[in-house]
Amino acid sequence: MTVTTLQMSEWKQWVVSGSRDKCVYIWDIRANRLVQKFEAHQHHVAALQFEDNRLVSGSLDGTIKVGGLQPFPPPSLCFFSYPSTNSLCC
Repeated sequence: MTVTTLQMSEWKQWVVSGSRDKCVYIWDIRANRLVQKFEAHQHHVAALQFEDNRLVSGSLDGTIKVGGLQPFPPPSLCFFSYPSTNSLCC
């Protein structure tokens, strides 16, 4: 697994990583362990961003996925897919 991007949760409990294996990983930094692995994309994960309790991931497959991350153990994440566009307006 080659890590391509990292983000720390606002609660400072989890680090989320994206990698070349097309997955998003949630790591518990207090317990120093992997909590969950998500097969999120068809190509490697190029970007991650936290906003409130949402995690946005972007991939070289041209998709953006938005997931809700709950701030209590065990964390849960549910992704929604968006097709690629030339720009994203929020």
